[in-house]
Amino acid sequence: AKDGFVYDDHALAEQGFARAAALGATTAGWWPDLAARRLFSLKQLKRHEQGMDFAESQLQRCADSPDFFFALGDLLLDFAADHPERGDELLPVMEQAWRRCLEIGERPDQPGAVAGRGSWLAAHNLALVLDFGGRADEALAVRLAHPAPAAPGAPGVSR
Repeated sequence: AKDGFVYDDHALAEQGFARAAALGATTAGWWPDLAARRLFSLKQLKRHEQGMDFAESQLQRCADSPDFFFALGDLLLDFAADHPERGDELLPVMEQAWRRCLEIGERPDQPGAVAGRGSWLAAHNLALVLDFGGRADEALAVRLAHPAPAAPGAPGVSR
């Protein structure tokens, strides 16, 4: 599954992730990483509703994984882009997912953790949703609370 994921063969990845999910090793430390990767593969395959069902079944098991909630928000954003008529239903859940990322914060101790998913990356996506919903002041507050790190070598950044 992970090889398929890494090489953008999301159909192969999903076959492996589905088999792993059927084995029920959900207490393993690597499970939230698998769940997040599976959500991304399902998004890439445009199997949004299956992704939503899988995510719902994993909410408790992955409750402390910003990567899981980030992937969930990403899946929902893609779903809403493909089906704008469902936007009113999906936007609040998307917002909740990225707010949960910020509540959890960075978790570099978790297998497969991606830096920023518990902070500035989630804040960026959340702020876009807030802007879209006409909540610019809230969006600005989120951006200010979770700024993106400065690029190395940028003005004002010491090496």
